[in-house]
Amino acid sequence: MGPLTQWHIVTKKKEQAHALIQEVMQYSNSVRDVIWVFEMGGWRPDKELWDAVQKASWDDVVLEADFKKSIQNDYRTFFKSEETYKRLNIPWKRGLIFLGPPGNGKTISLKAIMHEMDVPTLYVRTLTSFMGDEFSVRQIFERARQEAPCILILEDLDSIITDRSRSFFLNEVDGINANDGILMIGTTNHFDCLDPGLANRPSRFDRKYNFPNPSKEQRRDYALFWQGKLKDNKDIEFPDDLVDEFADKTDKFSFAYMKEAL
Repeated sequence: MGPLTQWHIVTKKKEQAHALIQEVMQYSNSVRDVIWVFEMGGWRPDKELWDAVQKASWDDVVLEADFKKSIQNDYRTFFKSEETYKRLNIPWKRGLIFLGPPGNGKTISLKAIMHEMDVPTLYVRTLTSFMGDEFSVRQIFERARQEAPCILILEDLDSIITDRSRSFFLNEVDGINANDGILMIGTTNHFDCLDPGLANRPSRFDRKYNFPNPSKEQRRDYALFWQGKLKDNKDIEFPDDLVDEFADKTDKFSFAYMKEAL
């Protein structure tokens, strides 16, 4: 028996059929299950980062409950508020800064956001390229406008936006090109080194979230979190009295240092 060919009528209109075929071809040729990362002057698909994002959950982020809810409410309401922004005749864009010493939850919070939100994420690591900072900044915002609504993450904002790249960056943020639907999230371990024009000017990075070293209560919660995760491991004992002792002895520790201690 020879090959069997089946024909299916999906529409009587030629234009609609062509449009469907075009969309199928674009989907078949697209790169999926990756995060697009910008570095060395271009975008590249990062499967390893995508895999890490899939494992991230707000359930694994130990932060004060009100602080966590504030962050969640911020980005969730933004993507639901397009009509509100338009009705008020203001640009539908927002900028957040996650600041504080390293190891206290900025990165895992970003990954939890990326995992939760069903919008494209663009991740910027550096502007360094042979074509110069202006070229890199232009490439980044052109891609973000194409993908919008999307999340644009700027890792280590204080090192990305320098005296050399500042004017190019601000032109793209404040310029005539619309940035509707773009949620920018910048991170920094050195907020004091950040350009005041970025940190304090409305309509650029409007909201700031400080991730300080954890309090004693948070250190205790972190110990309880790991106690729960290790309860089925017969080779490790984590008695209740060790929880409070751990919280007492880890003053000024970051979450990352506490993880190493455990």
